[in-house]
Amino acid sequence: MATEDLKLYNEMLGRLENLANGVAKHSNDQTFPPSITETKIRLDKTNLMQKRKDYDDADRIAKSKFAEYNSLFNEIDNNFSGISGMLYNFHGKQNPLVEDYGLMPYKKPGGPKKKKEANPE
Repeated sequence: MATEDLKLYNEMLGRLENLANGVAKHSNDQTFPPSITETKIRLDKTNLMQKRKDYDDADRIAKSKFAEYNSLFNEIDNNFSGISGMLYNFHGKQNPLVEDYGLMPYKKPGGPKKKKEANPE
């Protein structure tokens, strides 16, 4: 959980708690708006806390699943490298047949030699 996200979450919980306490203290006033209730505000706080718990649980599971995925991916990547190496050794690194496996043949070492031009000076 990001630090800023946690800060905002905790601030909201505090704001809701203060609001609920204020409503409890003043809701008996005759002109107090009847649509604002302590019960509703505390329910909002409880719902927010539950959703946060659900989110944290899902995030923890997702991180665990990603670690499993990443581990398997790296294992398969290492296996692929080993198999590719064996295929290059079997067919030859420059053999075009390696393209049948989705591999690229190695380029031949060197290249055409350039002739040195005589210096006209």
